[in-house]
Amino acid sequence: MYKIEIESDVELDYNASEAFKALRTNINFCGKDVSVVAITSCTPNEGKSITTYELAKTFASTGKKVLYVDADMRKSVFKSRFGVAAKGDGLSHYLSGLADIDDVTGEISFQNETHQYDELEAGTYKMYAIIAGAVPPNPSELLESDRFKEFIAYAKENYDYVFIDTPPLGAVIDAAIIAKRCDGVAVTVKSGEISFRLAQKVVNQLRLSQCRILGVIYTMVPISTKRSSGYSKGYYSGYYGGYYGGGYYGKDAYEKSYGYYPEKDNKKEKRAKKNK
Repeated sequence: MYKIEIESDVELDYNASEAFKALRTNINFCGKDVSVVAITSCTPNEGKSITTYELAKTFASTGKKVLYVDADMRKSVFKSRFGVAAKGDGLSHYLSGLADIDDVTGEISFQNETHQYDELEAGTYKMYAIIAGAVPPNPSELLESDRFKEFIAYAKENYDYVFIDTPPLGAVIDAAIIAKRCDGVAVTVKSGEISFRLAQKVVNQLRLSQCRILGVIYTMVPISTKRSSGYSKGYYSGYYGGYYGGGYYGKDAYEKSYGYYPEKDNKKEKRAKKNK
């Protein structure tokens, strides 16, 4: 096991902090049998990765032994988004048999400052994490392997909670493969961006995996109050600013499978005609 340094962590304001605590409570009420949770989305840039990370942190802050797993082996954003200083070995190395579990597991320490809305006194707490590692040529096959099944069993036995950040299910099947090994799965949906048809197809795909769907996490909801302006500017606008424009898993996948982007274009055309 090694130390992971987070250089550009996100500071949550009161509303954001309370939102993740409420989400933690909702997951707790799902039952003691829900300890391994996968988080996915319909498309990239819906707040999936930061939601998984912050949710894991929220559980860890209560003294639980938590493991965060970056399972997006196709295009991980964890290291670049949070300025993570970590060695190269990750999940792909472990699933390929190139590394042992202890070699790919890192420890992250956090400083809990005293605020009026914090539930803990000032001090430190820690969370464990496994980064995605090098991009493999066969991510889906690695996730289907017995080694991944054994990894989930190991994680469930050695940690109180395990949160797995998966690729967007609207693009690739990886999230459904991961979900069938988990106790539950939640879908992040970006406010005002995702069509009902696309969300429905993603949910139907998860149902085929026979994994328990815990619910939907609505992200980037506009908040205009002064009290929440810091979070809305940093998280909603800057952190995930701009919607996906190709280059992640291939824009054509959305156009051919779901008609997501053409539908968005049609709305713009209708507005343009109305203005005329």
